Amino acid sequence: MKAISVREHLRGVVGGMLDELRLVRLHGDRAALCLQTVLSVVLAVGVADLLDLRDRWWVALSAYVVFRADLPVMLRRCLERMVGTLAGAAAAVALAVFLLPHAGLIVPTLAVIAGIGIYNMIGSPRAYSWVLGTVTALMVLGEAAHAPSLPALALDRIIDVATGVGSTLAVATIYQGLARLRRRTLEKPGQPAHAGAPTLAPASGLRRLKAWQALDGAAAVALLAGIDRLHTLPSLSQAMVSIVAVLLVPLPALSQGTATMEVQQRMLNRVLGCFCAALIAAPLLPVIGHVPALCMLVLAAGVWLAAHIQSGSARVSYIGTQFGVGFIMVFVQDHGWSPDASAALRRLLGIVLALVGLSAVIAVTSWLKGQRQIGHAPNG
Repeated sequence: MKAISVREHLRGVVGGMLDELRLVRLHGDRAALCLQTVLSVVLAVGVADLLDLRDRWWVALSAYVVFRADLPVMLRRCLERMVGTLAGAAAAVALAVFLLPHAGLIVPTLAVIAGIGIYNMIGSPRAYSWVLGTVTALMVLGEAAHAPSLPALALDRIIDVATGVGSTLAVATIYQGLARLRRRTLEKPGQPAHAGAPTLAPASGLRRLKAWQALDGAAAVALLAGIDRLHTLPSLSQAMVSIVAVLLVPLPALSQGTATMEVQQRMLNRVLGCFCAALIAAPLLPVIGHVPALCMLVLAAGVWLAAHIQSGSARVSYIGTQFGVGFIMVFVQDHGWSPDASAALRRLLGIVLALVGLSAVIAVTSWLKGQRQIGHAPNG
């Protein structure tokens, strides 16, 4: 199978980013979309501060990732994020009741959760619910051994997501109301023309391909969780989230044999987006970290730029998403504004470890699949 060329990919990404930066405007529908995204994140952070929520960065991230120009699409994403979070939190608490007395079972259970979630999210019309249910269960159960109260931890995660989603809905509703009063309609960003329906493999073949993809995720989660038991990793939760996120590929990619390349591109783009954000944001924190107003202003600028790139061409859209994720990770700390970026850097390091571990697992499973094909090849 053809591997992704990092040099060609980087060249294409740099060209695409420069093209998008040339299109930056402070007016028009695209600018309005960016402004609404910024207001959603700023409102979410403000409400998190009022409620004294612990994981402010997850609140802001929830507001950022659900915003879409199409209101029905955004409403569906908000609903799916809440449903997935509730289901994942409930499953984690229920499992923990049986698993905490047997700590050795937590690692294989995390692997099983990842495998089931990844298998079911690929090709599902409710993929986003499966993603959020899976990552929430992994995050809550992964922290269960260190949490004073597991139900409280699960409830905190639900409140975080509800705050972020609610902030986005509030901003979108107000903006849409004002737009109607002014008799203006927001045009949807250009959508690519729908191609003909791709040719898919038979159902049994697709199930087998999905199972291999799920196996990759389960093995990578088991690998990292096992290492964490021996030596605490910087951020096991963020590592497991990253594994699930990058393995969500379109069903046609599995059928057409391009899934590995898609995953490689998503891994590379996740690293590029997050670390570009960190390189810009982290040096600013020691300078402005003690001034909340400046932190909020810089956060708004970073989210605006991320939203602009995310709404651009398909070549760089995912990098824009990850740039926003990285910027929020750095600037929105767990407890109030601070010049200390150590927690954010640990989460970023967790992403790197996840992608390294997943790359190793994919290399092994690719070799196993190759050996399996050789074994089934007819003799000359």
